[in-house]
Amino acid sequence: MKLINVVVFVAVFTVMVGCREAGVNGPGTRNPGSGTYVVNEGGFAGGGNLSFFDPAAGTIVNDVVVNADNWLFPNDIYFFDGKMYVAVNGMDRIDVLDPANDSVLGSITFPVGRGPGFLVESGSVLYSANYDGTVSVIDPTADSILGSSARVVGFPGDIIVAQGKIFVSDLGAWPDTGKSIKVLDGTTLALIDSVVTGGAPARMVTSSGKLYVGTSVSGKVWRVDPGTLAVEDSCDVGAAPGDLAADGIYLYVLTADGVERIPLNGFERDATPLITRTGGIFNYAMDRDDATGELYVSTIVTAGGSGEIAVFTSSGIAVQAATQSGIFPGAFGFYRADLR
Repeated sequence: MKLINVVVFVAVFTVMVGCREAGVNGPGTRNPGSGTYVVNEGGFAGGGNLSFFDPAAGTIVNDVVVNADNWLFPNDIYFFDGKMYVAVNGMDRIDVLDPANDSVLGSITFPVGRGPGFLVESGSVLYSANYDGTVSVIDPTADSILGSSARVVGFPGDIIVAQGKIFVSDLGAWPDTGKSIKVLDGTTLALIDSVVTGGAPARMVTSSGKLYVGTSVSGKVWRVDPGTLAVEDSCDVGAAPGDLAADGIYLYVLTADGVERIPLNGFERDATPLITRTGGIFNYAMDRDDATGELYVSTIVTAGGSGEIAVFTSSGIAVQAATQSGIFPGAFGFYRADLR
């Protein structure tokens, strides 16, 4: 399961041992066309699946995959060459789907315990940061694993590619949190360097030639030059940072209670949050639709992990009211039917 916010996540479960109106449909087949997939991670009793949000209709269809097993902890989603890849870390595989009909075409099977978690593309291949601390390279043509690295992190917080290098944040396992971002050669998967940030580095994003990483224990976001690997600056966001997004002007940082905005020029957060959570227990995931600039935010609303999603403009204005999704909605996939 995605560890968006170590401190808040532990605390919550210790205590608990102008809008488009939306409706909820499903389970069933979604309407054809573009929209947003929501990866519902589920819990130990199951419930992992995909929902689909239709922005034109303002509706969500839940459990849209027609021939998937009861997924255990799907964690990430990625589109490549007309196919959709879903990392199902609890079942040690990546399922390959056809978004035209939401059916599973096949699976890329990993060794038991490897747990593929986060996916990223570079050129003609995909990389997977795995929960056993390794990184695998995947051939999307044959949908097969070309090779895997040695263990490079204690527990991955994210993976990203910049300037031909692979960056894997070492979140670590609470309370033994990680302190650095590991840098791998994009061809050999050999460990070539580290960038020390401390504070359990987790989610990352690149923008305007820089790499940004949130450290979930220190409450800071760091700016790194991916070419020189120099740590250039940091910004305290006042809470544990979760998911990050950027548009070349601003960096958007999810926290348990809202979304902070940081101008990339100046690198000091706005005086007030861009978005403030008004319901639920805590925010869980965020992503930005590059086509519209809108921010998608998921919020956990019950102790069992039931979640809602809401959509905001880059100025923080709600354009989609909070709408029921599945259990622990933890990632978003923005699908464009016209780009198949």
